Amino acid sequence: MKQVILLTGANGFLGSACVDFFNSRNHEQVIALWNNRSERLSSRPNECIIYEQCDLLDIENIDALFKKYSPTAIIHTAALLPDSKPDYLSRASGVNILATSYLVNKAVEYGVKNFIYCSTTSVYGYHPCGYEGWKEDTEIKTNDIYSWSKWCGEEALRIVCQTSNMKGLSLRLSGIHGPTRKSGAVYQMFKLAKVNGEIQINNDKDRFQLVFVAEVIEIINKSLLIESSYEVLNIVGHTLDSLRTLAEKIIQICDSKSLIINKKNHNINEWIMNTNKLSNFLSFQPQSLTQRLIEIYKYKTV
Repeated sequence: MKQVILLTGANGFLGSACVDFFNSRNHEQVIALWNNRSERLSSRPNECIIYEQCDLLDIENIDALFKKYSPTAIIHTAALLPDSKPDYLSRASGVNILATSYLVNKAVEYGVKNFIYCSTTSVYGYHPCGYEGWKEDTEIKTNDIYSWSKWCGEEALRIVCQTSNMKGLSLRLSGIHGPTRKSGAVYQMFKLAKVNGEIQINNDKDRFQLVFVAEVIEIINKSLLIESSYEVLNIVGHTLDSLRTLAEKIIQICDSKSLIINKKNHNINEWIMNTNKLSNFLSFQPQSLTQRLIEIYKYKTV
């Protein structure tokens, strides 16, 4: 009998990549939830993918989906990212906290075995991380509404898992990159390198971390087999000496003549997570950074 996975945010960057992964395997039944904007939805899903449009703040709709499909696992990627609108606090409280609470409660009510929650590295705030980086038990010091709301989601899952039989995992994700992403440092550097453009970086001294979407999906797939009550994991694929190191690798792959210019107008402290627990808990080892970058280059995103 196939595992039934309820996947939220199926139209997002990570969520749509998860759909593509499960679609290629055809091992699980995936109920892929989306709300607004359908351009990332797969045009050729096989029978293992069922799309459902759903407002995660509609508790009756959520209950009906649980009753209809009886999911055995939840992968919660949906979130309201920061924007410049003045009502972001209230909207983020709804989407990132209240909707997560609805899902967690319904998951317990309907006997879901595993709940995977996609959180963020920003829950650690801006205080010094030390050479070893922030560990999962480091004190949380959120500095903005988004990170605060994601941490609240983590706490909702932790508390419910510790008072029920459901297994939970919060993944604190560093910046996710991949062939279809059209923003972020990797994309911008490739875009400039391909036309021999000047690549400006804000900092060439501090370490820089990133993870590729294929690596996150591998981790999520491994996480579906978790057996502990609740865990938090820092999710990082690669730690570089600096942004300059990343730019140099991309320039080499593109055989580019781009110059790297350090703007030196930002005082940025290192934002580094410790990944020892990830390696031990899931036995995760990423592919080489060069191979991941070549995949983006060959995909012709830019």
